[in-house]
Amino acid sequence: MDSSVALRAAIPTAQRDAWRAWLTDTQTHTTLISSRLLQTEMVRTMRRDGLPLADASKVLSRVRLVPVTPDTFVIAEAIEQTIRTLDALHLATAAQTGLSLTVLTHDNAMRTVAESMGLAAFEPVGDGDERRAITSPIAPQQETDW
Repeated sequence: MDSSVALRAAIPTAQRDAWRAWLTDTQTHTTLISSRLLQTEMVRTMRRDGLPLADASKVLSRVRLVPVTPDTFVIAEAIEQTIRTLDALHLATAAQTGLSLTVLTHDNAMRTVAESMGLAAFEPVGDGDERRAITSPIAPQQETDW
């Protein structure tokens, strides 16, 4: 999961409830993982925008964070396609796990590069054509610890 997905569940937007519902439903049958970078990206964004860090913590508590290692940087540097540095590090982390996983992103460029690396990728809560791959249905609004 990259920050484009995680932040949508933390920042007050029109679709925040849909993102939170999707994360809650997904957690029942999937382990969510991300690069340790996710925490830094979320905290920096929340601080920049003057938003409560507790909202980021609620999302982060649902994600297993994978450490960034020197090998992560080597893999990110080997990605030949044009992509932002932090996105390359997220993709390198995903590739480094060796797991069969799906990259969750709202970023079209990241999705394209992930797919070129042989990683499945998809937009979990998008509009029409933005949703790709097999999606988990969004659970009806239910009480959670959000």
